[in-house]
Amino acid sequence: MPHPTRIRPGARLLLAGALAALALLLPTRPVSAEPYVSCATPRQATMTFINNLQEDNLYPEAATACFDWAATPSLSPADRQQRVRQLLAVFDARGHFIHYERIPDSADHRDAESGWEKVALIPDDLPAVYLTKQSGVWLFSQETVSATPRLYDATFPLGLERLALELLPRSFQNRLLGVAWWQVLAIALLLLAAIFLGKLVEIFAIHTARRLIRRTNLLNWGEDALQAARWPITLSVAGGLVLPFITELALPVRLALILNVAARTVVTGAVVVLLFRMIDALASYLERRAARTDTRLDDQLVPLIRKSLKAALAIIATLFILQNLDVDVASLLAGLGLGGLAFALAAKDTLANMFGSLTIFLDRPFQIGDWIKVSGVEGTVEEVGFRSTRIRTFDKALVTVPNSTIANAIIDNMSERPLRRLKMTIGLTYDATPEQLQAYCEGVRAILQANPGIYKDAYEVHLYAFGPHALEILVYTFLDVASWTEELLHRHNILLECIRLADALGVSFAFPTQTLHIETLPGARAEHPPLPDADALRRTVERFGPGGELARPRGLGLVPGGFMPDVGSRRGGDDA
Repeated sequence: MPHPTRIRPGARLLLAGALAALALLLPTRPVSAEPYVSCATPRQATMTFINNLQEDNLYPEAATACFDWAATPSLSPADRQQRVRQLLAVFDARGHFIHYERIPDSADHRDAESGWEKVALIPDDLPAVYLTKQSGVWLFSQETVSATPRLYDATFPLGLERLALELLPRSFQNRLLGVAWWQVLAIALLLLAAIFLGKLVEIFAIHTARRLIRRTNLLNWGEDALQAARWPITLSVAGGLVLPFITELALPVRLALILNVAARTVVTGAVVVLLFRMIDALASYLERRAARTDTRLDDQLVPLIRKSLKAALAIIATLFILQNLDVDVASLLAGLGLGGLAFALAAKDTLANMFGSLTIFLDRPFQIGDWIKVSGVEGTVEEVGFRSTRIRTFDKALVTVPNSTIANAIIDNMSERPLRRLKMTIGLTYDATPEQLQAYCEGVRAILQANPGIYKDAYEVHLYAFGPHALEILVYTFLDVASWTEELLHRHNILLECIRLADALGVSFAFPTQTLHIETLPGARAEHPPLPDADALRRTVERFGPGGELARPRGLGLVPGGFMPDVGSRRGGDDA
């Protein structure tokens, strides 16, 4: 059984586009077998003019009924018919499709600004074409009648339609969907010529720009920009060359409108792409320059510049394209202004994040590449954008934090630490003698002095407390290292040396233990040692006091045979 034929997605898209174009080209204005003549309202007068000049509803004499011919009484009926044909040709060639629903349908209509009984059909492009009320009926004005030949000559300065009639065979006047074969041939030749000339302009522009770049010594950045600008230059030039000639082809209004919008969109799109690529090339050049500097502020600034320029360019391009699509941009902007309060309330979080990014940039609490802790997130800053900051955590997750949160949070910039603190408590068992404890403290100081990563101007090693399970020795110092890896290596070395020192001195590290002490056994009588009297207690205390024989001044170590100076000290070797 044969498989059913499948239409590929690309073919589907082309088919849909062809059907849409066919629908646009087919006439949609109402037609009838009899001429429609009514000048009672501006809309009816316009319909009388346009509907009676359609190919399948051709009544040129009826089309002249709603024109004020008082200023040109010498025109014959044939000349009048030619005049209205010229006016419609101007509308069609310039792509002005008249929407009847936008024209007032009231016999007593007055212009809102001037208060006159006047209706302009295309005030922006054809201000001389308007209707006025004369003797109770609406007519195209005398100025419109007089200006029509001038508008026609300005619209068709080359007279391609006349040349086609004179030079080409009559068969080229045959039409397909309202388009003559000579017009199809002209469109194809126009596109080929525009692309060819656009390519020539591209080659000339690239060659000239390359010579300027060599003189300014910007080879790296300039060559990237030239490579990115090639086809956008060709398309923008080609579209710009097509635009002036569209009106010369005397195309149907819908096709002329489509080609006009398409050409303007192509030009706008090509220019936007060209500028976007120039922004990327400029940002790449700035990134290379920023990488050669010591500060990281410029590394953070380059992405913001890139995004700001692209956002501004996208907004301008969008407004321009909307204007080409016959959208009233002024009214749109005015509507945005009236709804600015509601928009601000809806976008308050976005605005807060934008101001947060500005605060981050001005205060510079951190830069790209810094290790920070903020709002429960710890990691390395990868990017600072308009809305958020991206932080790469140490488990390689990418966390996005809103800039408004960062601006109001406490930021701990670990990368800005000049030193890294090392604080720990070493617990020795209670069976260690005072001489062993003192010797162990001196040994730890010696270890710190010997370690190259220790900041020698500030460290503390002392018997700190009687813990519940151990005699606690406090070790407090700083590491002068550049990375976390170096910090771990030096910490590792210090801990190993402390273990070796304990083994050499015969002391043990304590761990949580419980000792059960039984004062008496069943049936036995407890014997207590005699208590010293008050004089003996006083004499013992004095032996540990100033000048006493049992006193050990702070910072001196007891060794066999007497006292010796400290191996290390708290503050650069000076005891405090």
